[in-house]
Amino acid sequence: MRRIAWLPVLPLVAILIALGTSRNPAPAAAGDLRFDGARAFGDLEALVAQFGPRPTHPERSRVVAAWIADRWKAEGFQARVSTGLADGRRVSNAIAMLPGATDRFLVVLGHHDSVMAGPGAEDNASAVAALFEIARALRDRPLRHTIVLAATDAEETGGQGADLLIADLGRDRILRTDACVGLEMLAWPGGAPVLHALPRNYALDVAGVSTPGTVPAVIARAAPEHVPLGDPAIPLLAQSLTRGARVRTGSDDVYFLREGVPSLFLSRSSLSRFYPHYHKPTDTPDRLSPAALHSSGRILESALLALDARDDWRDGPTDYLLWHSSLLTQRHLAGISISAALPLAVLALVFRPRCRRLAFGAALAALPLISCSLRFQPLALFVALPHAALWPLIASTRPRWARFALSTLATLPTVLALALGTAGTLGFGLELPQVAAISSLLAAAFASAGTLCAARGLPGTVSAAPAEPRG
Repeated sequence: MRRIAWLPVLPLVAILIALGTSRNPAPAAAGDLRFDGARAFGDLEALVAQFGPRPTHPERSRVVAAWIADRWKAEGFQARVSTGLADGRRVSNAIAMLPGATDRFLVVLGHHDSVMAGPGAEDNASAVAALFEIARALRDRPLRHTIVLAATDAEETGGQGADLLIADLGRDRILRTDACVGLEMLAWPGGAPVLHALPRNYALDVAGVSTPGTVPAVIARAAPEHVPLGDPAIPLLAQSLTRGARVRTGSDDVYFLREGVPSLFLSRSSLSRFYPHYHKPTDTPDRLSPAALHSSGRILESALLALDARDDWRDGPTDYLLWHSSLLTQRHLAGISISAALPLAVLALVFRPRCRRLAFGAALAALPLISCSLRFQPLALFVALPHAALWPLIASTRPRWARFALSTLATLPTVLALALGTAGTLGFGLELPQVAAISSLLAAAFASAGTLCAARGLPGTVSAAPAEPRG
């Protein structure tokens, strides 16, 4: 029966097949990228030096927006200031247009306001600097979409600037907008580029829609460097949490998603690499670097060129995980679940006449995977799959210490998910809906119980070497 130790290979093969057959959209080649991070960093320093902290205020916000629009105009771009009331607050945006050949639009936005506590160099003068430089980088390129560049007001106080921008563009243009890319905190060298798409359940709550996976997949594939979705260190775990969670955080892109526009934002801050000077007086240019801004800007440029090559992103899957640029949909996750559950189901039948404990344990470990094959439950799959994959190896290993080590290894993803979920709840208001929370907890409980049964070993397994015969 030790031959069952090879069964963990089956889920691995299924994962490789899933990656090989996943949707991997191929955008048009981006060609040479022209974004200049050093020049953009000069814009960042100029904005911070000119205004320092930029909390939303009717007159001060208008002056900041006019300064931004005037810099665009000085370089020959079509630009204007838009001032108006949104949710009872007078706000001012700066808007520039890069004309395209069709009647379709792409929106790129980053807020120009900051909190009162600090000068907002990273949050979010870095985004305004990127807006200046992306206009220069795209100036002479033939564009299909008209690209709207917007430095919005009042993001820190509730997104009234984004609301004003939507009203300013009008319903007709919004319906012809194929994607919105938000910009947040782009120049911190301690971070890594990452895409944040609003968690699916929150998106459905506020907008009735969710950003299709084709948008982050195409951006990731076109990028000149690796740009994951959710988190650079733990992308699949972060996505497993946020694809089933509600979280009251985000940026101005959420307001475009609410209008049905596929939206996400680019940043260098995430849960595992969170900007330590966020909303503090120490958020100053000396904490940042031109090289980091250059990296973010090149990703933005490649993303816009890739998105410009397509017309509509609304038909992509909304239940997905992104691994590099490969989309794993429910079909792929179901295949992985079944490949891990099927050997356990067979083992449950095999062990039933000989060892009911092991038969019961195999069945317990298989149950969560059967559930995951029926509906999109990435977090439940994340915590259950290691138990199921390692179960045959745990049951057939001879030394007790080795079985204990393998059991501990199988439990680590559950511990990591709990730690990340706790951090997300405390720091970002992350909420797991009751159904998702219960399904994930049950998956962890069943899988762990099955592993405990396996940890006792096959019938006849000994944990120590036999005693030496007495002479």
